Parts: sequence; structure tokens; C-alpha cells
Amino acid sequence: MAHGMQLTVERSHAVVVDQVRAAMQDEGLVVVCMTDLGETFNREFGMHIPAQVTLGVCTPELARAALAADPSVGLLVPCSVVVRATADEVTVVEAPTLSMIVAITGNRALEPIVEETTTRLRAAFDHVAGGGSHPGPDGTTTVP
Repeated sequence: MAHGMQLTVERSHAVVVDQVRAAMQDEGLVVVCMTDLGETFNREFGMHIPAQVTLGVCTPELARAALAADPSVGLLVPCSVVVRATADEVTVVEAPTLSMIVAITGNRALEPIVEETTTRLRAAFDHVAGGGSHPGPDGTTTVP
């Protein structure tokens, strides 16, 4: 993923969803919503896709400051973290680059809050990786 963080782990989707939720909580990130895209797309569109869940994640500080700076930033807050199965025991976790919030609002005062939230998000990814991750040449991480 060129515009964010990506982690690949050799674990089942259900296990990784639970690990991501716990890691977010441990880092002070709040999961404010969760959408099961696989179930929703099947029900609404008759599409069968591999298991995929989108978590809406944010910190209260980022939500408050970003929305005060520009109410339209609600298009980007909360941040979407996607957990998707690519095989039975292979799951990918992805999140966008949060600096786009500063770019869109033009409010540089948000930079420290975005940086802190990004640090927490990276720490949550590291927690899910289990500390044994190895960045690949394209910036992605694969964990056995």
C-alpha cells in the first residue's frame, strides 16, 4: 500500500480482528464502529468476497481537534483500518496515512495530534505483528 501502513500475518481473519481490536485499545485508539464488508456485500449486493472487516478507529483528541478545525474532515475521521483475509491463514491489516487530515484542512496545528495518533497506530500494528515482523522491499511487513 503506497499511502499507508500494511501488515500481513499468517493467522486466521477472526483471530487477527480480535488482536487488532485489542491492540487499538491498548494504544488508546477507540474503535467507534465496525463493518463486516463480507457479510454486508453478500446481503446487499449478492457479492461473495473473502472475509473483510473495516474498523473506524480514532483518538478523542484527534476527533475533537480535527472536527473543530474543519467539520468536513468527518469524511476522514474515524480512520478506517481494514482487516482482510487473503487465504485461510493469511490476513492483511491496512490503514491510511493520517497526514492527509492536515493536508485537507490546511491546519498545521493538527500535526502533533496526527503524529501522536500515527505513533499509536504503528504501535498497534507492531503489537499485532508480535514483534517478529520483517519489512519487505515495498514497505509491507510479513509475519510468520
